[in-house]
Amino acid sequence: MVWVLVVIVLLIIWLAVTKKRIFTKVYHYLNVEDYDNFFKCVDSRLARMMIPIYMREYYKLNAYIKMDDYQN
Repeated sequence: MVWVLVVIVLLIIWLAVTKKRIFTKVYHYLNVEDYDNFFKCVDSRLARMMIPIYMREYYKLNAYIKMDDYQN
């Protein structure tokens, strides 16, 4: 019984750390205007599992807006 709880706690910690890493990468790529890596990161399988679809689309919209501002 104790092992099951330990495994569940470790899984929750792993999920939290992974989600934080993905969000950090996404924000970093968007801030440094590295759009190729940004779109790769947002569209990765892990990001699709961890970030809700509305947030991923919101991030993409922000990137497209920043790209348009940079080009004009």
